[in-house]
Amino acid sequence: MQSIKVKSRVDNDGILQISLPEMRDTDVEVTIVYQPCSKNKSVSGRQHFLVLLELGKGNH
Repeated sequence: MQSIKVKSRVDNDGILQISLPEMRDTDVEVTIVYQPCSKNKSVSGRQHFLVLLELGKGNH
């Protein structure tokens, strides 16, 4: 079993294309685990602090 991790885009028609050039003229079993990518992955220190503060509420 081989495993790859790629970042790709799903087209407007909902199709995700994956190219496996080393696999030709053969059947394969594929498992897909996907996670949408956020457009803004960076979180400021202040935002991180506020999230931690919210999580700590009610634990007293």
